[in-house]
Amino acid sequence: MAAIARTKLTQRMLSSLKPVAKETWLMDSEVIGLGVRLRPNAKPVFALRWKDRNSRDRKMTLSPISVELDGIRAVARQRLGEIAAGDNPLDQRTKERHKTTVDDLLEQVVDDLRSKGRAIKYVADVVQQYKDYVAPVIGSMAVHEVTASEIDKVLRKVRGKAATHNRIRATLSRMFKLSIKWGYRTDDPTFGAEKVQEQPRERYITDDELTSLLAALRQIDQQSADAIRLLAWTGSRPKELFSSRWSDFDLEAGVWTKPAQTVKQKRAHTVQLHPLALAVLRKRIEDVSDDGAYVFPSTGATGHLTTIKKSFKKALAIAGVKQNTRVYDLRKAFITRLVSTGEDLRTVMALTGHTQVAMLMKHYAQAVPQKQIEALGKIKLPVSV
Repeated sequence: MAAIARTKLTQRMLSSLKPVAKETWLMDSEVIGLGVRLRPNAKPVFALRWKDRNSRDRKMTLSPISVELDGIRAVARQRLGEIAAGDNPLDQRTKERHKTTVDDLLEQVVDDLRSKGRAIKYVADVVQQYKDYVAPVIGSMAVHEVTASEIDKVLRKVRGKAATHNRIRATLSRMFKLSIKWGYRTDDPTFGAEKVQEQPRERYITDDELTSLLAALRQIDQQSADAIRLLAWTGSRPKELFSSRWSDFDLEAGVWTKPAQTVKQKRAHTVQLHPLALAVLRKRIEDVSDDGAYVFPSTGATGHLTTIKKSFKKALAIAGVKQNTRVYDLRKAFITRLVSTGEDLRTVMALTGHTQVAMLMKHYAQAVPQKQIEALGKIKLPVSV
């Protein structure tokens, strides 16, 4: 049971609250029914506590304790007066929550994602997939009315698209878990919706293809060409490179320090640079007329380059390389060649920014055909005459 203590609340007391091991209430002696609710691993809040007509214990959160004490006492007196008159604020709150649709819930989830610093592109993809596949089926439904059957209807539409299916399933799971946290419902209708097995995409850029691609860069715009060269010779994530600033590089030491806000793991990452990459950067700092902060400046909203898809596609066509090659495959090619050198994985991970060996080996370190041939040549097998 929650511990309950009655005392006159003061601002000094509120500023010195300490973590608790179990739910604890500090009830105000000035406004009977107003208190501070403390719970383990949760921020303390002002809340009301009263008995309804059936003698049931009722509780309602009012606000964080950052609100001025005099102000919250005035609010508490008003709410308690409404309760005494027979107007239960919990019933009104429930009615309002029941009006919330899945479309409304998505807006709140998007705000939550942005507040947690999720990438702009990630949030945009979540919204677009929702509009394409979820909204037409359950968007206008009240959150508390959605059942597992409706979730299944959504997922059936994308059953043949494994990656899309799993992304939408993850989005729906996030939405309805938050709906429980925010009090819109008490259960998760996505529970039991299984992931679809995805076949990992295997696209190994051969040495000949990479050579042809690099040669074709003479026929596309200089900025995109330099970006492609640096992606091929650093193994960087495109976002990290496109948003890089000259202040991130120490060309004398041959070092690139990637700021935490541009790195997937949200922590600064320092890497040594290959001489070829350094050569591109030194030439670029001489050739670029723009004296701004970014290595790849742009007139767009971000101030820097955000995509090279069109230029990359043009370079692929000129080089005669398969059009199913993606910009991100340059990172995979770099990492695969790095692993094939036989260097220890700790060094490889330090250069690529990975924190999990399993992720590195599963998605990036593909089997190089020539290394397979060399490995077979080392095996001594018995010969049958």
